[in-house]
Amino acid sequence: MGAAINSASGTNATVLFNGYCKVTGWTFHNGATGGARVVKLYDMSRKPIVGTDVPLVKISVPFAATSNQGANFSSASFNNGVPFYNGLAYAITTGIANSDAGAVAADDITGVLDWTVRTD
Repeated sequence: MGAAINSASGTNATVLFNGYCKVTGWTFHNGATGGARVVKLYDMSRKPIVGTDVPLVKISVPFAATSNQGANFSSASFNNGVPFYNGLAYAITTGIANSDAGAVAADDITGVLDWTVRTD
């Protein structure tokens, strides 16, 4: 399954799935006017309390002011997937720290989070 991600203003705390699943990959683009953005994935079945709950995975999506500075995207795929036992939730912030709750702007992050229900 794939979940289209398109940030709104705020931290975008969202639950994608309640239950046993795994993340198999992602592709995110940083369209912000400056600075990296961070997609945080949580092993929980409720909306995360951003800045308080601890994410299982943090994905830094870099910022590139010009094409000469490199790409402003993050992409990965996993054959076996990353397990999430309780559920899959996410948030998007401006900082990498677990305690960061910096709000992003609309369309700062766009992309797809690939996941599947676990059967093993």
